[in-house]
Amino acid sequence: MLGDPEDLYRVVSLLEEATELAADDDPETLTFYINLAKGYLSCFHRLKNVESLDKCTLVLENAIHTAKGAASRADQVFRLSDLAHSIVAHFLAITQSSESLDRVFVLYDDILDLIPDEHPNKPSCLDKFAVLLATLFDQKSDQKHLDKSISTVEGAISLSQGPTSPTLLMFNRLGSSYLLRFEQFHDHNDDLEKSITAFERALETNNQKADRQRFLNPS
Repeated sequence: MLGDPEDLYRVVSLLEEATELAADDDPETLTFYINLAKGYLSCFHRLKNVESLDKCTLVLENAIHTAKGAASRADQVFRLSDLAHSIVAHFLAITQSSESLDRVFVLYDDILDLIPDEHPNKPSCLDKFAVLLATLFDQKSDQKHLDKSISTVEGAISLSQGPTSPTLLMFNRLGSSYLLRFEQFHDHNDDLEKSITAFERALETNNQKADRQRFLNPS
């Protein structure tokens, strides 16, 4: 049974008050922003109103500003990344507003810039961002989103080493994106060759028979 919306509003009001009282130079302020944004997301889940997502985006923007000016912990930045992912996914599901989507995508990109390249989780964060960019391209058919998705996967792969080596899915996604761009836009003459190379790399990343069969014959 869903709770009373008034109770949810009261919780969000308290989170807003706590966030306003937090000091800008306190690293824990990011936690207040994250909790407030989650409160707005709960409002969206309960009421399905775009206004709550817009408020989430504004909180995310303030959180990024704080993160840039404070000694933020990596776990806080990754929580911001997860939050941005949720906001983008919800926007993609309910609205065709280019302005709202473009704004939150820019913020998401800013968050990824805050994650050091040497951090082992950065490749997976980049890969998740690339998936959302590809989804946006599917909706808008704007080549800039496909180009950004490709460059983001390329970045994820280039940063993947050792235990975080590129996955079969990363190479598979990259190969598919190269092929799609080649077929639809014809403005990158080497995309077909790059697609073949990426698919070959995908097969090389894992020699287990089951994984190879799943890659060669996807359901």
